[in-house]
Amino acid sequence: MAIIALEGMRFFAHHGVFEQERQQGNHFEVDVWLDTGDVPLPDSDQLEDALDYGKVYLIAAEIMATPKNLLETLVNAIGKRLLETFPLLVSAKVRVSKENPPVAGICRRSYVEATFCP
Repeated sequence: MAIIALEGMRFFAHHGVFEQERQQGNHFEVDVWLDTGDVPLPDSDQLEDALDYGKVYLIAAEIMATPKNLLETLVNAIGKRLLETFPLLVSAKVRVSKENPPVAGICRRSYVEATFCP
């Protein structure tokens, strides 16, 4: 069993319910953990025999580029796309964090995290 992770993918994007959030934009962080289950790690040292986490980044970047109201929507879209793209996955856990969310007080970040299974 192997977990392949990309943590701390940072994006500046225009997600949010409030007009000000969508106009000004904000910093977001995406973390992804991919469980390959019983699939052994490759011995070949060739990218085509491994899970290409460059593609994982591109999936996150593409989805983060389209404004959404909710973090939940972003997490759901990334998780579903990862499972579609990498059918060998047993599960994919996705977390999207928003810096300084618009709440009535000091809050460093908010996040939504979910695990997806085929």
